[in-house]
Amino acid sequence: MDVELKRVVLLSGALRLSGSTTWILNLHKGLLRHHVDVVHIVLSDASEIVPDFGCTVYTGRARASFLLRIWRWAQLHRLLPGAYEALLERECSARVDAVLRKLGWESRVDLVIKDFTSHLPSSIARFPVVAVVHQMLSQSWGDALSKAAGQHARFFVPVSKVVGADAQGLGVAVLDPIYNPLDRDWLAERAVEFESAVRKPYIVYVGRLSSAKGVHDLLAAFSKLSSDVDLVFVGRGEEQAALEEGACRLKVETRVHFLGFRENPYPYIRGARVLVLPSKSEAMSYVSMEAAALDIPIVVGGFDAAFEFFSDDAVVPLQPEEGFVCRLAERIDATITGACFGGVRPGTFEKMRPEIVAGEYLRLIED
Repeated sequence: MDVELKRVVLLSGALRLSGSTTWILNLHKGLLRHHVDVVHIVLSDASEIVPDFGCTVYTGRARASFLLRIWRWAQLHRLLPGAYEALLERECSARVDAVLRKLGWESRVDLVIKDFTSHLPSSIARFPVVAVVHQMLSQSWGDALSKAAGQHARFFVPVSKVVGADAQGLGVAVLDPIYNPLDRDWLAERAVEFESAVRKPYIVYVGRLSSAKGVHDLLAAFSKLSSDVDLVFVGRGEEQAALEEGACRLKVETRVHFLGFRENPYPYIRGARVLVLPSKSEAMSYVSMEAAALDIPIVVGGFDAAFEFFSDDAVVPLQPEEGFVCRLAERIDATITGACFGGVRPGTFEKMRPEIVAGEYLRLIED
C-alpha cells in the first residue's frame, strides 16, 4: 500500500535577494530531500529570484486586483481603511485557495511554514502553522505582540536561543530553536561565478549600510589598521553618504570602495582577507555564517547571538563601549596576519544542513 506523502506549504512574500529569502529556499531544498510534497506559495509576482527547483507558485499582488485599484484611485482606502484591509485579506485568501484547489490540497495540508513577519491569509490559517521568529521581538515589542496575536500559528520557532529567550520574555511561547538552513555546495558554486574586481588585499562588509550594523565603527577601525588593506562595502543603505564623508575626513577615501547592491556577493566574500560585521544586534547573522562556510575568517561584534554561533576568536565584545573601535581594529589586524582565525562553533554547520533543518520541522507534524 502506498504511503501518503506529507504535504508542506512554504509561505512567503516577494522573493528578494536577502537572508530572509535564502532561508526559505534552502528549507525548500531540504524538504525535497525528505521526499515530501512541498509547494512554495509566494504572495507576490516573480521578481528578483525565480527558483529552478521544486514547485513555486506566485499568487501576484492582491492589491493589484481591479477592485482594489479602484478603491485606491478613489482614495477609499484612506477613508475606510478597515474595509479596505478586509477586501485585501479576502482577495489574498482567495488567491491562496485557488492554488490549493489546483493542487488538490484544499482538504489537507500537514504543515505551513512562514516567517513571523509575513502575512498569513485566513484561507490557510486553518492548517497547522509554524511561524519562524527571525528577529529580536523586544526591539519593537508592541508590533511584535500584535503580530503574534494575529498569527493563528500552532508553533513559534526561534532561529537561535537568544531569539527564543527574547520572545519568551514577551510572553510568546516558543519551541526549541531550529537553525536556519545553509547549503554549502550552492554557496561554493556561487562564489566562483566570477572573480572579485578588487585587486588589492581587502576586508569586506556585506549588508545594509545602517548605523545598527556598526558600519561607522568599522570605518573608524579601518583607519586605525596597521595592515595595508582596502575596505569594501557591498550593499546599500541610508548611511552611505555619511560613510563617504567619514572616509574623506579620515583621509582613507582612496582605499574605501562602495560597490552597492550585488546580486551575487559571494565572489567578493571569497576574495576577501576577512569579513567584518560589527553589528550591535543580530538574531543569527547569515552573511557571517556564509563567509565561514567559504573558509573566510570572520570578525563580528559581540551581540548576544554571536556567542552562540561563533568561536571566541571571531567575537569582539561590545562592552565597555569605550574602546570598542580599537578592539575591533586589533582583532581585524590579528586575523589578517593569521594570529587568529574566527569561524563558527563546532557542530554548527551540521545543524544547518538543509535536510537536517527540514527534518526538525517535519517532526512537528508528528508532535
